[in-house]
Amino acid sequence: CEAEAVFQEITESYNAYAFGKATKALIAFLQELSSLYFELAKDRLYISSPNSMRRRSCQSVLRWLAENLARVLGPVTCHMAEDIWQALPGAAADKGAESVFLAGWVTPFPGREGRVGSKDEGAEAYRNILKVRETCNVALEKVRKAGDLGLSFEAHAHVAVASAGEAALSLRRSLEVVAASPHQDVDSLRWLLGVSQADTDASAPAPAAGELLAVEANEESGVTVSVSRAAGTKCERCYIHCSTVGTLEAHKPLCARCAAVVDEWRAGQGQLQAA
Repeated sequence: CEAEAVFQEITESYNAYAFGKATKALIAFLQELSSLYFELAKDRLYISSPNSMRRRSCQSVLRWLAENLARVLGPVTCHMAEDIWQALPGAAADKGAESVFLAGWVTPFPGREGRVGSKDEGAEAYRNILKVRETCNVALEKVRKAGDLGLSFEAHAHVAVASAGEAALSLRRSLEVVAASPHQDVDSLRWLLGVSQADTDASAPAPAAGELLAVEANEESGVTVSVSRAAGTKCERCYIHCSTVGTLEAHKPLCARCAAVVDEWRAGQGQLQAA
């Protein structure tokens, strides 16, 4: 949804011959993509089972982004756009064209045809949560500088929202939308904040004063993020702190999630050898 809006802005700029405006929007989008989506995607790509919905759905988004980025780069960096297109995996039939310049213009994400620009409560909720992430990152940086924690996965984040104010009410509704997502292995608050554990004042009490490592508030959005040390032990594979680490005899250093992925991979290797 966010990418579609950027591609639409770039298209309108090209149509108005405002190439500088188009490239500025593209660069800003790429910077946000690198610092945010790619950071969130790491766990899905590196840790998840190769054929899991969690990983394959992320790959589908990245493929769609790569194809459309090549298209919008074409008018200003034609050789780079063609290099990207030729480097995409698959035959010409899979890409739809032998060259990016024969591939037409930007295409909507599959399943969203006709919905570009429409209001989406889910997308708005995630925009609000990303504002919480900014506040959380400030708190995490304080903790790092103090030497109390290293990786953000060592942290537990507690999010408290003010009871009054339009921005606070909107944020509280956004937290409810995220909590109701059927894909908690992707959309849960802890993944969006990049920590091992996260909760809100609607679901859990704030950490005790002796457990707090840092507190950061944003008056504009009405949010306060309290950071404490995550419970559990670090998984040696995904680095998430989890109470299931050490409970599985066959995979003592791993959490239950990683143990299941490793078992699935070993089973697949065994089938390949048998074949």
